[in-house]
Amino acid sequence: MEDILYKWQNDLLDVVTSSYKIQVDRGGSYLDFTTDSKFGDITSNIAFKLSKELKKRSLDVANELAKVLAPFMDTERFRYLDGVKVAGNGYLNFYIADGFYVELLEEIYRKDGSFGQSNIGKGERVNIEFVSANPTGPLTVAHGRQAAVGDTLARIIKFVGYDVTREFYLNDCGNQVNNLGKSIYTKYSELFGKTYPFPEEGYHGEYIGDIAKDIKDSEGDKYINIPNEDAVTKFSNIGVETILGCIKKDLTDFRVTFDNYYSQNTLEKSGKVEEVVEYLKQVNLIYEKEKAFWLKTTAFGDQQDRVLIKSDRTYTYRTPDIAYHKDKFERGFKQVIDLWGPDHHAHVGTMQSALKMLGCDNRGNFTVLIVQHCRLLRGGEEVKMSKRAATYVTLRELLDEVGCDAARYFFAMRKTDSHLDFDIDVAKKQSMENPVYYIQYAYARISSIFRKGREDGLIEEGIKPPPAFGAEEITLARELLKFPYIVRSAAENLDTERMTRYLYQLAWTLQSYYQKGDKDKQLRVLCEDEKIRSMRLYTIRAVQIVIKNGLELLGINAPERMEQQIS
Repeated sequence: MEDILYKWQNDLLDVVTSSYKIQVDRGGSYLDFTTDSKFGDITSNIAFKLSKELKKRSLDVANELAKVLAPFMDTERFRYLDGVKVAGNGYLNFYIADGFYVELLEEIYRKDGSFGQSNIGKGERVNIEFVSANPTGPLTVAHGRQAAVGDTLARIIKFVGYDVTREFYLNDCGNQVNNLGKSIYTKYSELFGKTYPFPEEGYHGEYIGDIAKDIKDSEGDKYINIPNEDAVTKFSNIGVETILGCIKKDLTDFRVTFDNYYSQNTLEKSGKVEEVVEYLKQVNLIYEKEKAFWLKTTAFGDQQDRVLIKSDRTYTYRTPDIAYHKDKFERGFKQVIDLWGPDHHAHVGTMQSALKMLGCDNRGNFTVLIVQHCRLLRGGEEVKMSKRAATYVTLRELLDEVGCDAARYFFAMRKTDSHLDFDIDVAKKQSMENPVYYIQYAYARISSIFRKGREDGLIEEGIKPPPAFGAEEITLARELLKFPYIVRSAAENLDTERMTRYLYQLAWTLQSYYQKGDKDKQLRVLCEDEKIRSMRLYTIRAVQIVIKNGLELLGINAPERMEQQIS
């Protein structure tokens, strides 16, 4: 039952191909869950897909398929299905037998934390790179969105059987690092009444002065009388080390860890960048124009050719980046996934073209997700600036205000290609207006019911599965059935929104289940009838397992207790 939708789709396609003697695209999607149980549990659009090829109306094809499928309903292969009906202009609606849900919940209990897990990845190695912030300043809210989405995707992809490596590309060399050293040295010199010109593209945040003061406190005037160039180099190294330490601390507090911090400085010293450039020259994919060297990326699908080596014979930013991505494939990764900001949109085609030139990406195994901008709102107004960072709100400030759970959920609840409005006021509320609180409270409420049941002697250890469920319990079970499919589709589509939306819907369905009971919602489950009580406890415990599994994939806590109640 890991993902029954995929299994039944294959069974359906087997019947179709054997009956009509035609090949059906196995990569397509033909089954989905119905939105209303009165139309069955699962619906198929396959009749619409076949109508053109068969040159028949979709409704006629659906009626034919219903007749073809009817004899299979009593076979072992389709033992969970209770029938099929035609609806609309050709939809096939399948009904799941009630007995299936007993087995489903038994499986949820048996697998517990691994329910929804699968092995579709078959151990294939995946590199997912995200955040990759320059170590020249604190992490911003934009970095926070990348961190939440990247880490959640890594968790989900790993859950479905891929061997995942989380990577942070460290831009620890170049002009930005040199300007960092100059900025710190300027502030350090001021502490001793000296003057050093502040760089035109320097960094103005309060953290620059803090680093300078720390150096003065620990080293005194040691760097005042040495050559400026040596001091800047030293301060660049200290600045990178200090800021990277803060970045790692913020990421750890955000429950984001990386398997590898890949240094650009180390890459450039290794000679791998020169090797790539030399190879491209040898295969005549580089030409000289206006004293610069250009890469023939248009021949491989890019919008224009790109400069690799500037007229002053220094590399552009894309040159080491190409070598870095080539190195990813050389390290044995079969899929490479990058999360980039919207300002890197034009770089996607360039990198795809370059990897094709190098023979690394002939099968489309390099994927870039553009993570759009995030606006912070407070009182309906955009929050614009942080004193510490000088121009932006830091991730640390957001975590201090709304907490890790809310921040992770809100960052993950929209598709990456959509702009995100992060409402701080909503994220701090302890009410159903706050979606992450609403989901967590659903989990905590179940824990509360079990505590009360044990205190009152109404719950024995090891609740036994009931022989059957009522209609309302099956409504909950129908939502649980979707979880493995949601996990798989989120992995295949690299879409965290599917998980956040599913968990909210599950919590809402649970809330509706309670609302049908007495004014005291605990009595809804802890009723006097022992058989009904056992059935209801068994069902909501399964809901709790699935909520916890989903929250774990989002990197969010599942608390046992919460003070505020949602009526």
